[in-house]
Parts: sequence; structure tokens; C-alpha cells
Amino acid sequence: MTAKFHAIGTIAIPAKQYFVIFGDILDGTIKPGMSAGIAFNSSIRFTAPVYSVEMVDGANGSHIALVFTASDDNELELWKALNIGDEIVEITEGS
Repeated sequence: MTAKFHAIGTIAIPAKQYFVIFGDILDGTIKPGMSAGIAFNSSIRFTAPVYSVEMVDGANGSHIALVFTASDDNELELWKALNIGDEIVEITEGS
């Protein structure tokens, strides 16, 4: 099973070592344990398991939040450095 997710933006929650990508599901269904693939560039891809899927309300309406866990501060910084926004994230079953 695969899904496509339109990432609008991100937020880091350092106290819990969470990184959140919020946006909208374009196709398919996303569940915890599925893997998100985020491209650094055309040849390098970062893959991580979805920890949880939540609904969030913001100034521009409701969106889906994909929550990921970071193992330490360095990994959380890596997530932030990806600069995810206004892009399509491929979600696949398993890792």
C-alpha cells in the first residue's frame, strides 16, 4: 500500500524528540509504521517510520500531522535541515 502526502510545513518538538510534518493526504491511507520517503536531492533519499498520524487545526484549516521520533538532538536537527514544505512525500508500507 502506498500514499501521497502534500507537505505544507513542519514543526519540531524538542522536549519529546518529535518532528511533525503537516499537510494533506492526496492519495491512499497513512497509518503508524508506514515509511515516509523524503528526498535530499535527486539521488539521496531519507526514509523514516511514521510514529503517529494526528489531526491538527490551524489558522488555514485542519490538516493531517505525521509525527516522527528522533533518537537524539542531532537527528532532530537533520529533520529540520530537510526544509520540508510544499512538496509531495511518498508513504509506503513498512521500512
